[in-house]
Amino acid sequence: MAEKKWEDMTPKEKATGWISLLVIAAAIVGIVVFIFSSSPESEMADETGMSKEQAKTAVTLLHDVGAGEFEDVYAVNKDKGMYYVQDKKYGRVFFQVKDGAIDRVESQQGVPILTNGKQVIPLADGALTPEEEAEYIVAAKDAVRKNLKAPSSADFDDVKVMKHKDAVMATGQVDAQNSFGAKIRSGFIVTLKYPDRTVSGVVIQ
Repeated sequence: MAEKKWEDMTPKEKATGWISLLVIAAAIVGIVVFIFSSSPESEMADETGMSKEQAKTAVTLLHDVGAGEFEDVYAVNKDKGMYYVQDKKYGRVFFQVKDGAIDRVESQQGVPILTNGKQVIPLADGALTPEEEAEYIVAAKDAVRKNLKAPSSADFDDVKVMKHKDAVMATGQVDAQNSFGAKIRSGFIVTLKYPDRTVSGVVIQ
């Protein structure tokens, strides 16, 4: 069926066409307004209950300690004022709010970045990217296996890594066979250099 030209349409058909165009235009404007109104500051204010000025200060502080790119704010425990943002480079950056201001910041690995409102170290010195975290866990497991009687029997549990400047410490537990073939559980600490993952120490207890 051929489409009618504008000049051939009835007044009713023209009115319907205009209404359709207006509805589409309104939807586009709404989407644009939503996109541009969803800023880190507004997300901070909405999620934490901060005022706009407090939220702006909080976002600036997170940027200052090294959280570069993030948008959404997530609640961990609102009663205790605990939240996190998803940084594009370092993953989750946790923070605690007291009296309308950020009082504490920790990296995804649990390293204190800011305490009592004062910066301890830059985020880059106390955080690993998710990719780096995975690589250091693999390197630590390999280092532990090299110190076991039966490396192929090793099963790892609760492996965590923490970075401080140019050093990374991995801790966890490993179940592995001893000289008698019995599987026992041991705790371990592996220290590695950053960024080349060179092992500088292994302790298995």
